[in-house]
Amino acid sequence: MKKSVLSAMVVLLLLGVAAYAAFFVAPTDAKQGVIYRILFLHVASAWTGLTSFFICFIANLLYVYAASHGGTGWVFRPVRLVWCSLPWCS
Repeated sequence: MKKSVLSAMVVLLLLGVAAYAAFFVAPTDAKQGVIYRILFLHVASAWTGLTSFFICFIANLLYVYAASHGGTGWVFRPVRLVWCSLPWCS
């Protein structure tokens, strides 16, 4: 529990640093003005969100595939058998 609280605090601190850098340190664009600065925060947040969803997806697949967790490993065996018998796998 303490590890997750510490991790959350570090993430919030880094998010604050990124927001400060995006809004006060980044230079203003000549054509777009101040609106341009939001890209420095928005793109990084989007990539972080997509990466975390992908990591959760992979972890979920590994959990379901593992036979030691309630015997649910049998779910992906037929899927793997059918998928690997398709023409693009050979």
